[in-house]
Amino acid sequence: MILFTGNGKISNRFKEYYPAKIISARSLSDRKLSEFIQKANIVIHNSALIDSNNFDKYIESNFLLTRRIVKICEEVNPGIRFINISSMSILSDSDNYLDPDSMTDYAYSKFISENYCLRSKLLNLTSVRFSTIFYSDSERDGISKLIMECVSKKSIKLLNEGADKRDIIPLRIAVDYLYKLSQTKSYQQKTNIVSGKEYSFKDLVKIVMKYVPDLRVSNKKLKVNKVLSKFSLKDVEQLGRLEIDLDVEIGSYIKRINEGTNL
Repeated sequence: MILFTGNGKISNRFKEYYPAKIISARSLSDRKLSEFIQKANIVIHNSALIDSNNFDKYIESNFLLTRRIVKICEEVNPGIRFINISSMSILSDSDNYLDPDSMTDYAYSKFISENYCLRSKLLNLTSVRFSTIFYSDSERDGISKLIMECVSKKSIKLLNEGADKRDIIPLRIAVDYLYKLSQTKSYQQKTNIVSGKEYSFKDLVKIVMKYVPDLRVSNKKLKVNKVLSKFSLKDVEQLGRLEIDLDVEIGSYIKRINEGTNL
């Protein structure tokens, strides 16, 4: 059994394609959580707090919960395949961490969570970081929100001529990689799941304009924080690289918007 520790976009999409059990680890007693972990072959720890203005809440949700789950795994199922979903926000490049003093509160909570996992007694463990996930959900990620605005308003204001770049993984591809990672017998303790291709926001708007030809584009200059977008492909090559056609993914999302589908 593949056990997800939280309910969310990744776990629910995963369950559409692969057998899995989704629980809310934070709401379960130690006894009940132990029962689920004892029955599982694989734990995918996806439960996390992404947005808060309270550092203590990040520590509670992203570190203390992780520590609790890892400890229970060590006690009742130490040979379990454990996959911790970490974050690219903790990295300065493909292989190195940012200085902890320069991390956001969220990144710091994920940094100590990842390192707790890596230093645990669980031997069959991987901490996975995804590049920017394209959820096709305007309430879940900035790229989807940008596309929704392009379609609904027929206009978009780019920041700094759309020069900022992202490495983008569609949600369905992220799920397929996650399944690959859960089934592999040869794994690394730290794995970056990436497309290996950088897209600027200007590039993304050019793709959108194939489907929204009357789109009006304006510009605003604003200082923004740089997001890591250049990665090595070595980890996905080891897993088995999946082909990504972002043009098709964006076109499919725009079609759903135009059809008025409940996203």
